[in-house]
Amino acid sequence: MVGGKAKEESGYALIYALGAIILASVIVGAIFLFAMRAFSQVDRVDKFKQSKDVSDYAMQKGTQKIKEVLEDKLSITIAEGKLGNDETVLKGLVSQWVLPEMFEGIKDANIGAEKQFSYEIFYDSTKNKVLKIDPYKLDEGTGAFGWTKDSYKIGDSRTNSQLIFPLTVEVTEKRRDAVTKTKVTANFIYEVQWEQVDVDQTIQGIDTWRNVFYSYYLNESGQYLSADEWLKKMDQLYRFQAGTEKNFDYGSYSSQTSPLYGDLTEQIVDITDGSPLDFTTGDKKIGNLRFAGSFLVEYGPKMKGIGGSQLQTGNVLSLRNSTENPQLVSFIQLDAVKAATGTLIELPVPKSNLILDVKDFQTNNLLINSTFSEASGKSSQGVLFSKGQIQVTNQLEANNFSFAQYATNAVVQDPKGTNWNEFLTGAMVLSGGSLYAGPVNQNGINSSITDSRKIEVTGNFLLTNVLMKNEGGHLEFSYFNGNQPERPSSLTLEGSKTILSVKGLSFIDSVKTTRRKSYSEYPKDFSGKKDSELFTSFYDDETAWNQIVLKSGAKMELGYAGVEPFHLEVAKNSYLSLKVLPENLLFDSRFIEEAVSKGHLKGKVILEPYSQKDSEELRNDLEKKGINVTQVEELSKAKETGIADGQVVIVKPTNTGNKGSSQVINRTFDYVENLVY
Repeated sequence: MVGGKAKEESGYALIYALGAIILASVIVGAIFLFAMRAFSQVDRVDKFKQSKDVSDYAMQKGTQKIKEVLEDKLSITIAEGKLGNDETVLKGLVSQWVLPEMFEGIKDANIGAEKQFSYEIFYDSTKNKVLKIDPYKLDEGTGAFGWTKDSYKIGDSRTNSQLIFPLTVEVTEKRRDAVTKTKVTANFIYEVQWEQVDVDQTIQGIDTWRNVFYSYYLNESGQYLSADEWLKKMDQLYRFQAGTEKNFDYGSYSSQTSPLYGDLTEQIVDITDGSPLDFTTGDKKIGNLRFAGSFLVEYGPKMKGIGGSQLQTGNVLSLRNSTENPQLVSFIQLDAVKAATGTLIELPVPKSNLILDVKDFQTNNLLINSTFSEASGKSSQGVLFSKGQIQVTNQLEANNFSFAQYATNAVVQDPKGTNWNEFLTGAMVLSGGSLYAGPVNQNGINSSITDSRKIEVTGNFLLTNVLMKNEGGHLEFSYFNGNQPERPSSLTLEGSKTILSVKGLSFIDSVKTTRRKSYSEYPKDFSGKKDSELFTSFYDDETAWNQIVLKSGAKMELGYAGVEPFHLEVAKNSYLSLKVLPENLLFDSRFIEEAVSKGHLKGKVILEPYSQKDSEELRNDLEKKGINVTQVEELSKAKETGIADGQVVIVKPTNTGNKGSSQVINRTFDYVENLVY
């Protein structure tokens, strides 16, 4: 073949059909190899009968030598953060790493079925190239292992480079008195993509996010949003037009019309229900119900829809039953719900519930506050997610919403005045709340254990006892009701197709009587040991701990997370996975210890430590407590059904850097092209 690409030749032994793909987490500073090779390894040199077999074998050894050098050198360079933000640095390094003399030892003689072959391989370093090429993005739904071609964007932190190595193999064949020499040339292509990251930013971000109720003082925290500020922002949005809202015109409403409620031509006004409203029968069912601003339901919603039904708000959707005569049983059964800036759910009346049966529920932020059930995880009270999808992610409408459209007095502050961009990143918070996602059979709404329930959060997540209260129009929130802790929050997921995933930062909170010291105050020991005595007994009081229950194959996947003591129950085939901060910061393993001691860990907890040192320390800590630990090479392996149930599974980290590592390789791919026999 002349001028072709080896990956297109079905008979060529050097095809790298899938290459080597490096997948690394956002803050891993080294390389994690996941390689699959489609060509067969030629390991019986004494059976070669054709010179092509010999040249294939020699080329394979040459390309493998280059790969070994690159993988070794790149792992060191990336851990030190020295690759820069374009291909320039790499170009200089490659010329030092891959040298012609490396190939002097790649030769052999007297091989083949009749000892008739010898070969040598040569590398022309004057013709090697390092080029910047378009990047790739990871899309789990398409492409080879999810990698699809992308383009660079303004401020893009990725760099994708193509390394080209010209190789020549010379094969000599001796048969009787005849000597035949053949030459094969090819380019070995190695693509490597890396991106700039800041590990300390992640630590700073979670160190800020975890703060709620108590004042905090952190250097350089202005670019991050704390849960305390987030709760206040949600309350500010809810009460932005307090006292000036308009009641919904239920009498003239029909599912056959779709006016934009609250739109007063040049101004907008928030709409409230004003009395218990029934959107479940006849032409009162919801078709396309739209609000220019917020829709504030105070008596508990009762909503069902016709085909293609949707409820949409330009600002906040508030679902509460805090009036004197609320509906204890409420529900929303629609095809689509979109609440642009956020959704507030609050059911403070005992024995209340709100059933969500929505195919596609989208909102920028989600607060589930004061939705207690009589028993933790009870599937008949609190918020019940029957089936469908809840996406807590940035909404374009929230980006474009202007509070100047409201008629307000001069003393009302514009919510966009502080931390608005950070707020639009989105978050989900359970504050004194109960959320059950699983099969529901109430009020004509039915779902089974096999139905799909997905909750996807692209921003941050918090589980806390802190309860937000509106007392006489004034915001109050605290860990305590009098001198006793508020009731814990409870999150229960049930069913093999039920999953909650968080891409941002997560924190599982515990009751405390004083502010926990920050990383910047205790940079050398942030395990909590130095300041834990200040929390008094409530921090260690199991009756005040929040709870997560995973049943019947349900899954909860967190990104980087801080963890304080909480109750955990994981049934067989279910799992909780999370990434642990560098140096195991803000990670209290008592939730695992308690789950094991009470026999509640039937499934598994999957932990992704930051570095090998962190992994060893974490494993030693758990094993000293009598906890069984299994280590696997890949996260995908840890998630497999039946692997290490009843244990903690640690995913082996490959990072050799420290908290300051600022670069990560997230993809490599290699193949041979321009092959000429």
